[in-house]
Amino acid sequence: MIKKIFENWKKYLGEGKRIPLDKIRPTEELGYLRDRSPQEFEEVISDIEHSFEMGEEEPLDVIYVKSKDIYKIVDGHHRFHVASDWDLDDYPVIVIGVEDE
Repeated sequence: MIKKIFENWKKYLGEGKRIPLDKIRPTEELGYLRDRSPQEFEEVISDIEHSFEMGEEEPLDVIYVKSKDIYKIVDGHHRFHVASDWDLDDYPVIVIGVEDE
């Protein structure tokens, strides 16, 4: 198992790359912060928007699904949400794994 993960990383993990947003899929709802504290949710979104305004785009951690040619988000759902709201064409990602699915 570890060997397969390492081989996948060597093959797909690089310095990060920009992926079209239409190839990126969220894997969870954004409601977890909204349910606990709407103010906290808005603060997180506001911080991300401020980062975007400053030209900073922290990459999403994703898993590449070869059979569907899509990328599933592991970490960065809020950043993806903001990128979608801002109508960005693509976004930086770091591929942390590969699935054949």
